[in-house]
Amino acid sequence: MGSRNRRYQQRQQTSALAYLYLAFALIGLASTMYFNVRAIQAFGSGYTPLAFILAGYQGSPILGSLASDFWVGAIASTIWMIAEGRSLGMRNIWGYVFLALILAWAFALPLFLYMRERHLNKGGQTARIAAARLTGRSLANY
Repeated sequence: MGSRNRRYQQRQQTSALAYLYLAFALIGLASTMYFNVRAIQAFGSGYTPLAFILAGYQGSPILGSLASDFWVGAIASTIWMIAEGRSLGMRNIWGYVFLALILAWAFALPLFLYMRERHLNKGGQTARIAAARLTGRSLANY
């Protein structure tokens, strides 16, 4: 009975973490869209993907620092997202990349993390994946 309670408690903690990621996804989507709508209103047809990228580097060195921080982190985490999703056997990994490009990285990454937590909670996947990673073997061998 004690083992069963520990498993239930662990699943509850993971579920809370998943919902925290989901909350970040919704906050990321709402906040990013708010500023994108304001930018479209201010710049009209001048609001292009290139203008979006360049805006972070214009103005002050602080903006350049923030833009560099964002782009390096976003690209690195996108590569990780694809590799992690593939290694876990998650479906529709490219959908998260697409969401990042058309909506917001601040939405797509936390949404991926939410879905990853849900995927890991399915039927003992965590132990199987951990064993595969520790031994360097493919998940198909487990």
